Amino acid sequence: MEFIRADIVARAKKLAGFDVYFNTGTDEHGSKVYEKAKQSGDGDPGLRRPECGQVQRDLSALGVMPEANFVRTTDPHHIMRAQEILEDRRQEWFIYKKDYSIKYCVAVSSRRPTRNW
Repeated sequence: MEFIRADIVARAKKLAGFDVYFNTGTDEHGSKVYEKAKQSGDGDPGLRRPECGQVQRDLSALGVMPEANFVRTTDPHHIMRAQEILEDRRQEWFIYKKDYSIKYCVAVSSRRPTRNW
């Protein structure tokens, strides 16, 4: 649904005359992704993500902004650019090392309850 909503906003802005660069993709990092990959027997949970190809095929079938730039967080160009940006921020002291504690919980299920309307 988030891809469709983003597509609607991008198309509306384009129709209103804005120069639109529609950048979308998948996030292949984090605890939830890691746990899901482990449960599905997906080998090395950060490296083998076949459903990304399925997401791209689904977007194409739905007609979601064909000119959209689809990025996977494991794409080499994404990794390189993210590292450049983070290094720039680190040099400007926007990013620094610090010990801290935080509460974090990986949800048991992201499925919402079904409603009968």
